[in-house]
Amino acid sequence: MEKRCSIIEDLLPLYIDGVCSDESKSLIEEHIKTCRTCKNLLEEMQNDSLGKMTEMEIELSESEKVLEEVTLNISKKAIYTATAIVGIVLYWLVYVWQDRLATLGDYRYFAYWMHELYGLGYIVFPFLTLAWLILHMWRMKKNKAWKKGLVLFLALLVSTMGQFGFLYQNSQRLSVTSIATVKEVVDEYHVRIQCGEHEVLLTADPMVVSLLETDGTVYMLGYETYKGNQDEGNLFAVWESDI
Repeated sequence: MEKRCSIIEDLLPLYIDGVCSDESKSLIEEHIKTCRTCKNLLEEMQNDSLGKMTEMEIELSESEKVLEEVTLNISKKAIYTATAIVGIVLYWLVYVWQDRLATLGDYRYFAYWMHELYGLGYIVFPFLTLAWLILHMWRMKKNKAWKKGLVLFLALLVSTMGQFGFLYQNSQRLSVTSIATVKEVVDEYHVRIQCGEHEVLLTADPMVVSLLETDGTVYMLGYETYKGNQDEGNLFAVWESDI
């Protein structure tokens, strides 16, 4: 009997896992009907197996919760980051639009106070982006996550360079109001004006160009040019002069 119990004991793990043959299964089930020792051993092994399964399920559940929390945090971070980047881009698109309208004296879409308010962001946004870039670089170095943070680093770098480049370009802008005559209509988008001894090629709206005369009429012109090249500019205002 002891030898038979020893064989059954060896087969019990396979029986519990459901991988033993049909003959072995029948042998075990017939044996435990008459052997109390092997039956008790089977129950103990089944309870142990059930306990292990429960522990594994708990660990798996906890792992899933941790994974969900990490995924949620990453998703939130990605959303916040994308929102901030889009916000920066939208700010500058609106800034360029409203600044152009303000240059023309057009406040139909943006009130004057909004133009002044945007002027504050004109300085603030580039430095905030620069601070974000420096902070991100520090986190990349601290966490040694160079590859993981590369995309955001490049986006912030391009954004920072673009904004400071725009600031520099704007610092070179000159707004000029001058009495002049139209010397030549070059094409539907360009006119050449004479301001004293100085000639300037101006880009203008075709409708405005069509109204300008080259017969010596004196105009009061408002145009933008740049410090490095004052021979070209953009016409934004025209008045006939009484001079």
